[in-house]
Amino acid sequence: MTSFNSKSIKTKNAPEPVGPYNQAIAANGWLFCSGQIALNPTNGELIGDGDIEKRNISST
Repeated sequence: MTSFNSKSIKTKNAPEPVGPYNQAIAANGWLFCSGQIALNPTNGELIGDGDIEKRNISST
């Protein structure tokens, strides 16, 4: 049987997850990142006010 090591990754520079998931997981040399939406990490508000270009920049 193969062993499986994983570690939850969390940063203060990204919004808190709004559901029961992690920002990222490191496992056996791989990094799995969750999708992000354009939320301001300090106040939780949506960024861009309808401007898709601003939202894309903030979520990448």
